Amino acid sequence: MYQQPAKMFLRYICPVLLTAFLTVVPNQAFAGNGMTYTVKSGDTLWAISRHTGVTVSKLIEVNPQLHNPNTLKVGQVLNLPDLDSPNGISQPPQSSSSISSSSSLFPSSSSSSPSSPSSPSSPSSPSSLSTPSTSSPLTPLSNSNFSSSSLSFSSQTPSQAIGATGTSKSPEWQKTAEAIIAAGKKLLGKPYKYGAQSMNPSAFDCSSFTQYVYGLNHIQLNRTAAQQATQGKSVEKSQLRSGDLVFFWNSSTQNKKGNERIGHVGVYLGDGKVLHCSTTDKGVIISNLNDPYYLKTYICARRIIV
Repeated sequence: MYQQPAKMFLRYICPVLLTAFLTVVPNQAFAGNGMTYTVKSGDTLWAISRHTGVTVSKLIEVNPQLHNPNTLKVGQVLNLPDLDSPNGISQPPQSSSSISSSSSLFPSSSSSSPSSPSSPSSPSSPSSLSTPSTSSPLTPLSNSNFSSSSLSFSSQTPSQAIGATGTSKSPEWQKTAEAIIAAGKKLLGKPYKYGAQSMNPSAFDCSSFTQYVYGLNHIQLNRTAAQQATQGKSVEKSQLRSGDLVFFWNSSTQNKKGNERIGHVGVYLGDGKVLHCSTTDKGVIISNLNDPYYLKTYICARRIIV
């Protein structure tokens, strides 16, 4: 006598309950109330940042178990900050700002060992922790290329460097450059650490510093100075503008050839100033490219923001 009600329940009520359940439970990688994320195949920390709207630095902060943020495992569960808190969410990237095609995503793993650090009297060479992106390599560099008389830099303001139009609206590249520089200046005085961990703001070497401040603004840089020098496009010293990367040799790389001669990198600020993580005794500082040391050791510049 109970068969008819049971059939009606299975036929009509169960589908309704199942539909309601599937509607309530989100069909995505977020779990529970949105406070975790499960790593999927092909995920990188950068991709997760873009997907969740949480900055890379915040993801690292709330996931102390990430000993190497560049290496994620499929199925790994990451903590997310409270999505209702404005401190846990990054601003969406500016899609209108065009980034050079040779910029690459963060590698999912790192393998190389860092090279020997340079002497404290000169900017230190970075560690080699990832595979460089493919781009046109630098041509071999000879000492004759670096006479101080041929290395004058532009004193133009950013608007003069591209031709001021008289309009008050800043171009997109300039907005991005200003954001990178503002992020970098907040880190003035941070200590130098040879072979510092990528995207870790507690300490930097020269190339992890540039990687970090660019990364905060949704631009991917390779790990080492020599690798970063393969990204973007070459720019003459007389045409430097804010946000460009500037490269130098140091005592460890002085006698090397081509790309291997690059041992230091910084962010050009304009007016002949460069923001960089210098040496163990100085950390993150602002230096003058007119300084005889930097006139002597300057190699080249690359424009990442175009």
